[in-house]
Parts: sequence; C-alpha cells; structure tokens
Amino acid sequence: MLYPYTFIKNKAEIIFNNWLEKAEILRPIYDLYFGTIYSGDMYLEFQFLSLVMALEVYHRRMIRNEDIPSKEHEERIKQILTNTPDKYRNWLEEKLTYSNEPSLGKRIKEIYGMLKNIGYVTDLIPKKKDFVYKVVNTRHYFVHYDQSLEDKALKGTDLYWFIQKLKVLVEICLLKEIGFLDTEIDNIFQQTRKYKWLIERTKELK
Repeated sequence: MLYPYTFIKNKAEIIFNNWLEKAEILRPIYDLYFGTIYSGDMYLEFQFLSLVMALEVYHRRMIRNEDIPSKEHEERIKQILTNTPDKYRNWLEEKLTYSNEPSLGKRIKEIYGMLKNIGYVTDLIPKKKDFVYKVVNTRHYFVHYDQSLEDKALKGTDLYWFIQKLKVLVEICLLKEIGFLDTEIDNIFQQTRKYKWLIERTKELK
C-alpha cells in the first residue's frame, strides 16, 4: 500500500473519478504493471520487458506518438517514395509504416523529463543518459537476442535493480494520472520504507 486513505481523503472523489474515467486508456499499463507484481515466478527478463512496454504504452497514449507533425511526416514519406525505384517502393513503404513514432530512448527521456521535478526520481536515477542507454540496449537484446548487444545488456543483480526502478516510474506515472501532485508523490516515496531502502541501495551500488 503506497498511502493510507487519510492521505487522500480531501481529494478522494477526484482520485477515484480519474481512475474510473481513465480506466480504458490506461488499462494496458495497469495489466502490464500488475502482471509483474502478481506473477512472482516471472523471469526477470519478462518483468523487465513488461515494465518497459508499460512505459512505452504510457508515453504513446498519454504524451505523444508522433516524432514530427503528421502532415510533415506524410510529405517526407511522399518525397522518399517518389525518389525510390519502383521495385523497392512497396518494401520501403512497409518498412516506414511506424517511422514517425518516437524511439524507445526518446520516450524514456521524455517520461523522465516529466518526472524530474519529483526529488525521489532524480535521487533514484541520478544519471538519466546512463539509465536510458542501459534500458534501451537491454530491451533490444531481450527482444532480438542480438549478440552484438549481449555485453551491453543488464543481467543478474543489475537487472533486478533496474526492474525496481522501472516499477517506480510506472507507479509515479499512474499516480500523476489519477490526480496526485508532484509534491504529494515525492512525499509518498520519500516516507515509504521500501522506497527509502531502494534509494539507499542505489547509493551503495554507484
């Protein structure tokens, strides 16, 4: 339990209404997150992938899913295909289907940027660039098992601790969506024993 009812009693109606109103759009994030919480025997690799996917879906549905404005992208695609030989055009058009979606790295950076005013987040993830680099390479390795990424992917204890950090990011995103302020979220995480312990472990592992 992140917080007792007494903590939200003055805004309980807002929080419950937000939870219900956003239930459908947030459902995939709930499912991916709670799947890792209630499946204690899930391999670490699958926990990691589920949480990364939850953040990716959150960014897609709640922040943005276009790298550049759609009209600008359509014009770019049109120019590219116009200058492509006929025999390659269908193949290239298929490859470019999702080419206007932000990369995973951009999505994680933007989520971090949205949460950077929460002191607990910057304490937990003091080096954004390093965090994003490791998350992206590990995700790509577990999806494709590309041997060139094997040495860059998180494993063992390092993977476990990154999973805990990803859980925190998903939890904070959901708390923001149901109406918690940054200061309230920071207070919850700074005062909760298991999250205080996670910060202590982060400092020890530097």
